[in-house]
Amino acid sequence: MAKTLRNRGYFNFSKDNFHFLADTTLGNNRVDLTLGLNKPENDLFYRQYYIGNVTVINGVDTELLNDSTKRDLLDTITYRNMNIVSSKEAFLLPQAIYHNTFLRPGRLYSERIVERTYSSLNGLGAVSQTMVNLMPRSENDFNFLDAHITLTPANLHYLQWGIDGTNSAGDLGVATNLTYEHRNFFKGGERFQIRLNGAYEFITASDSSNLVDQSFYEYGAEAFLSIPYLLLPSGISGLRDRPSAFTEFSIGANFQKRPEYLRQFLNLSSRMQWSSFNWKFSHALEPIDINYVRMPWVSEKFRQEYLSEETNPILRYSYENQLIALTSYHLSYTNVSPDNIPRHPFRIRAGVEVSGYMFRLVNAIKGSKINKDGQKEIWGIPYAEYVKGDFDLAPTFTIDDKSVIATHVALGVAYPYGNSVVLPFEKRYFGGGANSVRGWSTRTLGPGTYNRDSVGYDFGNKTGDIKLDMSIEYRRSLTKLFEFATFVDAGNIWTIKDYEVQEGGFFKWDQFYKELAVAYGMGVRLNFNFLLLHFDFGMKAHNPGLPKGERWTIFKPKFSRDFAFHFAIGYPF
Repeated sequence: MAKTLRNRGYFNFSKDNFHFLADTTLGNNRVDLTLGLNKPENDLFYRQYYIGNVTVINGVDTELLNDSTKRDLLDTITYRNMNIVSSKEAFLLPQAIYHNTFLRPGRLYSERIVERTYSSLNGLGAVSQTMVNLMPRSENDFNFLDAHITLTPANLHYLQWGIDGTNSAGDLGVATNLTYEHRNFFKGGERFQIRLNGAYEFITASDSSNLVDQSFYEYGAEAFLSIPYLLLPSGISGLRDRPSAFTEFSIGANFQKRPEYLRQFLNLSSRMQWSSFNWKFSHALEPIDINYVRMPWVSEKFRQEYLSEETNPILRYSYENQLIALTSYHLSYTNVSPDNIPRHPFRIRAGVEVSGYMFRLVNAIKGSKINKDGQKEIWGIPYAEYVKGDFDLAPTFTIDDKSVIATHVALGVAYPYGNSVVLPFEKRYFGGGANSVRGWSTRTLGPGTYNRDSVGYDFGNKTGDIKLDMSIEYRRSLTKLFEFATFVDAGNIWTIKDYEVQEGGFFKWDQFYKELAVAYGMGVRLNFNFLLLHFDFGMKAHNPGLPKGERWTIFKPKFSRDFAFHFAIGYPF
């Protein structure tokens, strides 16, 4: 109650302002409690406060600020009723300070807007420390809090080099990256980052794919700019002033060289992200994200055996040159907030993604060229058209201070239309893995009852357009470091169209529940507070990829066939 009142203008209100009266005369071991409000010491009633004058010390050195003989080196401006004191070379631009300061003249005082001011200003990479002092005063029967905010600059230049060992399905390799970041690029708290990366992988022999043993390498570069507020028209002030708001732009290129092909990725994207004042809602909007996938070279052997129309039209389509231009929006909600951790927390995520509509509009206006496969092109390149939606629910039920039951349901549906017969490979769903049905390794489950494990190099067909995952997990803390878990997972992926090369993968309402894969197992978690590692050991209980009558493997387990081990960072859900 005290916190609620502090968020409604009652500055410095505390639980000590309440008192309880207990009436024990009722008998039968019953007590009546009456909550009362103490009388203020120097007033007749408690008063609400409004934010008065706001002064921001914009990265000015303390010595300069306190030297009266050097006042001519300071510059004070008023920006939207906010007084900003800077040196002649301003540290941050006024608009960056304003959009990340929620203590504004005339606003009703709230403890929440003080917390948001701290978090938003400290979230700027250019700021190392924020100090907020509130000084009460009265004027014409109104109570005000004058805010004095001091910003201390941080180191603006950041350089990082890293090297990692990699293990991709048993193929060992090494990866490295070099990152430079400027944390106040345009003096508005913008982060500008350039990242170079490279990787080298030793490909092991594979009799099933009959590929010559060589190595795989990739390299790329990315430029990234993050602006600490939403770039929106000034009339939409309600959104512009959201906490944890960022507008991001990136451009990058990546090149993959394998014995079978050379693949190039070019990307141009924009993103807006913001949260609600109580931190329960978070939003992410990508107005435009353009990806160009190019295959300038493919070995003749790989083309004949895996990319021919007769062998695998789906895999062939995934390895063609194409443009993906999409717009997406994702929403997340949780009942957990910094000042409220409920007994039964939950998280909901939902998102929608639409690709191709911009190019369709362009072609509708100026006309379009159609290639030999019947696809419309823009700039001589076919473009993908699809719509995709995802929903994710993860409630947790607390049993006691050491035990919880965590549950998870995830559903995704994608539909290719118009220019696309099948979704781009990177946008399709896959089943199995540390965050899916844990009796299967990553990309080994489904779709539906499809199973061609005896055929090598079949990863292209282990994908689908519909995904359903369901899990229930019992977690118990053994010590501060170790946690134990046992779980049951169910789910699968399916195709939304009946592709001939993915026999048994087509989704049918009267069959899908019979095709759910089921797994059970146990796991160990190492909780280092700043990092959680989880190790899960899963076994198949119902395998839809086996012939009918043999699918309930829980009754006749075979360790070499049914076991899967998973290692990952964080909880599975």
